[in-house]
Amino acid sequence: MRSGEDKLPRISYTVNGINQVTSMTVDARSSPGFENLPPELREMLSGQQTDMQTFVQKLTAPATEAMARSQQAMSRLAYAGHLGNAVDLDTIFSHLKLLHAIQMLKEDIGYSNGLWNIWDAEALAMPKADEASKAHALSRLREKRWAIFVARAVDRYEAWWRTLPSDMLQQRDVASPDSPKFMGYMLGDQGMTWTADMLPPLDVLMAMHSHMLNPHSFLEDTMRQGLRALWASGLPWRLLNSVIAKDSRYTVTEETKAHWVARTGRNWDNTEDPSTKQIQCPFCPAQNHVPWTTCGRAEADVYRAPASELQLIGNGYGDGQFFHTCPSCGQQNYKELLPVTRFIHDVDLLLRYSVPMPGTILTPFLGTPGLSDTESGSQSFSKVFPNRMLARHEELRNAVCNLLRPLSATANRGRLGMETIKQLIERITTNPAELCKIDGVPFTRDYKSLPRTAQLATRQMMSRYWGNLSIFALDLCGAVMRQGSFIEKMVRLDWLHSPSGQHTANRIIIKYGRFLQVMKRFPRILAVPTLDVDLAWHTHQLNPGHYYLYTLREVGKFINHDDKVGETKLSEAFARTSRIYQTLFREAYNECTCWYCEGKGISSPQWS
Repeated sequence: MRSGEDKLPRISYTVNGINQVTSMTVDARSSPGFENLPPELREMLSGQQTDMQTFVQKLTAPATEAMARSQQAMSRLAYAGHLGNAVDLDTIFSHLKLLHAIQMLKEDIGYSNGLWNIWDAEALAMPKADEASKAHALSRLREKRWAIFVARAVDRYEAWWRTLPSDMLQQRDVASPDSPKFMGYMLGDQGMTWTADMLPPLDVLMAMHSHMLNPHSFLEDTMRQGLRALWASGLPWRLLNSVIAKDSRYTVTEETKAHWVARTGRNWDNTEDPSTKQIQCPFCPAQNHVPWTTCGRAEADVYRAPASELQLIGNGYGDGQFFHTCPSCGQQNYKELLPVTRFIHDVDLLLRYSVPMPGTILTPFLGTPGLSDTESGSQSFSKVFPNRMLARHEELRNAVCNLLRPLSATANRGRLGMETIKQLIERITTNPAELCKIDGVPFTRDYKSLPRTAQLATRQMMSRYWGNLSIFALDLCGAVMRQGSFIEKMVRLDWLHSPSGQHTANRIIIKYGRFLQVMKRFPRILAVPTLDVDLAWHTHQLNPGHYYLYTLREVGKFINHDDKVGETKLSEAFARTSRIYQTLFREAYNECTCWYCEGKGISSPQWS
């Protein structure tokens, strides 16, 4: 034996009947440099028997990793080609149970006489009011209690949202094709593992439900905050199904309630939280405690001095016209100023931590992530233009950030609102010379005005603040209130307890698939769903990860869900959708879905 030969790795093979090596044992522990090898390679070479397939896979893993990443997107799209359990009987019925629970909660709150000092006596004691007027006034009082409850629910959802582990998006992620926080955001499989003790109160689930039913906004908000696990997991239907009883009561364990309190510092019951909200004064460091509503008054005062008209628009944080004077600095805070304060806060995040502004992350209208342009003048004309403008235009940046200086320093500024910021931005975007400053290039008469793409991006950014008091991309209070109408209709139809409920759900799933085909074949029209299709559509959106990939594959775009379309436009679009559906599938689109008609459908099925 030659000198040093005993230091070479010792290898033995196992050969099958056709002379193929099926396994091998390698012992290289005595070889020079063994301890410096990577752990996984040391494990392969540690004398343990390894089958050839495993050995080859481990040996070639580094070379195939990039290819696997590139193929992942296609495999995920292929998987998403099936609705699977994203929209099936179990999820549809679990969704209906949740809607019934929310409706029961709404009725409980509305009929809680005296909640937040809003008394039914305000209606009953109205002088010179007939019974019909009193009934109408009672209805408005119940709606007012619910509106305050919803405002508090969204605030509690924000508190829960802030407790989730996050890794905020940065501008470098938006420019990177390999960033798992942006272009790779939709491709990961790891969602949040829900456990029973993680369930939030029903009012918070209601806010999350409405948030998810705005797919573009929910994707943007979770992506910007770095909450991919929440986006990928969706609502935990099995858990929700187990805690919503047959009488629609949402019942959880004491451990679940304790976990919520420890996590958020809020009470489990919305109505047991304080009657005031703590907010920082925009002009000084003082923390102000502002009332949620100023519309309540003592019951004795109601009878002592009955009002001829209801006063339901107050100055509380949950009222229609918030207004508060800081007792520390004497400056005024009001409804229109709250979005301005948040805008300035987001500009600060952009400048300090390179966090993109809301509305600049996803491609306008499409709602999908797209790489920003390369570092050149043309980048100004992309969806990231607003970030560049706010970061690079010093005069604009200073003007925005100085808006909240004490009033004595800017006595002529008037009442601040997003209109103020809009005017500051328009002075830049309509002036080619100012645009040159952003790009850092000399001004020439040939320099073009701001192209449409950048205009859309700027408009999209501004829309995230206009009339929006929440931290999200939409007015979530308004979204919850609008969902109330749909929930009431679902409860009234009561498919959850229908004898033919399974038949109804199966029919809905088929009809939803056909509705998506209408969208695919007629992309230029506004396709309007019927109530049954809308239920399946909503159910699918509550599994955001699957919904994104499925609609992208089957329809060719990430379909948004807009519940703010005007009645006239909606009516015309519905008639057009009905005609197209009937032509394609030779069946009526808008059919009666009451128990009786659904029951007839079982004995005389119309669906193939």
